[in-house]
Amino acid sequence: MQRTHRSGRWSGLVLLATLCGCKVVPMADRAPAVVARPVRAIDPQYVRSGPVPHASLTLAESARGYEIWKASLPSKAQKGAPPEAVAPIGMRWWKPRANDGATVRRPAIVISPILGSDTAFVTQFAERFVAEGWHAIVVFHPEVTYDPARPFVQIEERLADSVSRRIEVVDWLLARDDVDPARIGSFGISAGGIEAALASGADHRYAAHVIGLAGGPLSDVFVDSDEGQIRRATAAAERAVGGTREDLRRRLAATIRTDTLVLAAKAPRESVLLILARHDHSVPTKTGKALYEALGRPRTIWLPLGHYASVLFLPFVTPRVLDFFRERFDAVRNGATR
Repeated sequence: MQRTHRSGRWSGLVLLATLCGCKVVPMADRAPAVVARPVRAIDPQYVRSGPVPHASLTLAESARGYEIWKASLPSKAQKGAPPEAVAPIGMRWWKPRANDGATVRRPAIVISPILGSDTAFVTQFAERFVAEGWHAIVVFHPEVTYDPARPFVQIEERLADSVSRRIEVVDWLLARDDVDPARIGSFGISAGGIEAALASGADHRYAAHVIGLAGGPLSDVFVDSDEGQIRRATAAAERAVGGTREDLRRRLAATIRTDTLVLAAKAPRESVLLILARHDHSVPTKTGKALYEALGRPRTIWLPLGHYASVLFLPFVTPRVLDFFRERFDAVRNGATR
């Protein structure tokens, strides 16, 4: 009876999503002019030299069909790099278990959570991914802060570091014999969506990206966001450098090179499913529209609410996310062009 009630509730929410204006927009027939998009390459400016480190693993939970491991991957950043760069990369890994114990190469989804590495919005996706028989790896990121004792360029350094750390996670995955190197996916929401957008153009080893509630340019996201953690960091930067908020916007635009719009323009648009909210103030909707254009107008799900209220439509979004990953992984398996 309880299962029937839950099923009815989700069905009602999906119907509500449809009636309230959820819209799935296919890829545009003709994309706007964009730069040439390389395939299966890594942007060398984000690559750190050295062998792939071994991760420290601790079993956190064992369930039917999968295990959950806490993982800590040493960073390859050089000594003397900022603290957030040299800190180990924390991960939580949903690992599928083969029924017969045999080693099978499976797809893997690299997941970026929201600000503060809160997994509230991504855990259920990880559970759905592992139920498909895929690895699901949540990669934690440092808190968004501004240190007035460090130069202003720290903002670009933090963004570049986030891309480098994601590359190191994929390096680690591809060194394993139970991960299919051709079927790697990326999933992120909010701050995690921004990380996924950056990865989409910097690392072309992914077959698919689901980018949720992200935008660009980052100078506009940072200055115009009403998200508390971002506003506090932006206010600290404004106090440190002086001037007005528009002065800060101009200085951010001149400083940030690891930008969503710059890197997303290099991503194959067929590899992207974009999820945007029509009334987003945390990552302002205008910046989401700019990201949509930079990505070449990919397949897009438009949600009719704001940033956090969009969680109500997860029952509508989740099956479409799963279908997209299945489609992309099947295309790779069947030898289709990536």
